[in-house]
Amino acid sequence: MALVSPRTRIVIAACAVALVTAACQADESDVVPPASSEGCNHWSTRGDPGLGAAFDYDESAHHRFGTAVPVMMCGSHFGSVEITGTSPQIVVEPSALDGPWPEYRFTVTVAEGATGGIHVDAFATFDGPAIVADGTGWSFGPWGDLP
Repeated sequence: MALVSPRTRIVIAACAVALVTAACQADESDVVPPASSEGCNHWSTRGDPGLGAAFDYDESAHHRFGTAVPVMMCGSHFGSVEITGTSPQIVVEPSALDGPWPEYRFTVTVAEGATGGIHVDAFATFDGPAIVADGTGWSFGPWGDLP
């Protein structure tokens, strides 16, 4: 069996640390932080058809067009879900999320001229919060009140 020099061991260890660090950084960039520290803050009986679903977003915040805004949906282990915008100016990324998870994290980016909101397709379909746009940007409206 060949012996590995101490110098080679250091190089191998450094490479391993670099690979692990790179993988961790890639994973962290995919995580969307919640809008509130208490989990989902918008539980709705108007928009929820009895699924126990909720969303976490800041209804009072006004966003510039083209800015990706983090959103979290909480659910009772829905399984895989698809979350889309109801118009081409509302983009959800990623639109397909694997489950089952109690929390699904994604971003919403809105372009000028948007009308509509977010649509969820799980084992049932329902609409999420409305997008309220004005001349300078947009905000999330109440859940279940699509214009």
